[in-house]
Amino acid sequence: MENIRNAKEVKVNQNYFTGSVILREVLGQMNSAEQEMYHVTFQNGALTTLHYHESDQILIATKGKGVVGLIKEGVGVTKFGIGDTDITFFESEGDTICIPSNKLHFHGAIRGENFSHIAIRKMYKIDKTAETVKRAENKWEYDLIS
Repeated sequence: MENIRNAKEVKVNQNYFTGSVILREVLGQMNSAEQEMYHVTFQNGALTTLHYHESDQILIATKGKGVVGLIKEGVGVTKFGIGDTDITFFESEGDTICIPSNKLHFHGAIRGENFSHIAIRKMYKIDKTAETVKRAENKWEYDLIS
């Protein structure tokens, strides 16, 4: 059994976040065959950088006030859009959102606030063209630009 409050802390890649973040791996390859689950604490307005996942990601608020921004696809690398309807605020413990696979987004704390959420997603995806199963990756703004 694992607990979100004292699960193993994982080293955070600072290129993937703005601000201070504590990342705890609750479920992963050592204790789940299919899912990964993290408890993430964003301190004082910290956010993820833009990224996407190759599988759906479910976020469940556990403390504080947070935000998710879904990026509209644009024309070219620099033409992305975000409107009022693309921003979702976590206002209460238990607020939940499912971010579709391959959807560019960010999430984290509202400026000046601390915020924690549980993040759940499948570890693997089916490559239909090759009829194989492979690890579902995270694609981060930093890595895509680098």
